Amino acid sequence: MSLDKKFYAPKDRIARKPFSIVDSMMAVSIAVEKLQASRFPRIAAPELIELRRFHVAIGLHPDYLPDTNNILRLVPSRHAVLGAQREQERKGVAVHLPTVLDFSQAALIEQGIYENALERILIRIRHDAQWDLVLSVLMTGQKDAKWIITAWINRRTDRHHTLNRSLYENPVSRR
Repeated sequence: MSLDKKFYAPKDRIARKPFSIVDSMMAVSIAVEKLQASRFPRIAAPELIELRRFHVAIGLHPDYLPDTNNILRLVPSRHAVLGAQREQERKGVAVHLPTVLDFSQAALIEQGIYENALERILIRIRHDAQWDLVLSVLMTGQKDAKWIITAWINRRTDRHHTLNRSLYENPVSRR
């Protein structure tokens, strides 16, 4: 019996190529990506290497703290929405992205400073009894609303022991 690549079908039906779930899922994935891209625009942000970065474990820069008296309106970027969806797929937790940020309920974890302005912050807020929601927020641009660049969840007990200190500046040594 020869193993040729021909496909046979009864005379009353057209021969079809075998169905490929991988090809079909790729087409669905591309269609979903296009739909989400139209709903959640891309945002421009400086490259990570251009930012002067400060972390709470090393020291935050006191001259660039966000105004904690204001409540900010938040707009999720496409990347943040996709990140929240990935967390649900990976960890089985439905992630709800906030539409407002009350700094009294948030912990400032990281600052990104670009050309002497607070460009972005990383904050951690309580999501539920087991998880914290971590948001990277773009602080420049729109005055009335701030973009959520990306989002993920961490266990509330996670204290980030794998922090790479070489990525951050020490504000004390800068004075």
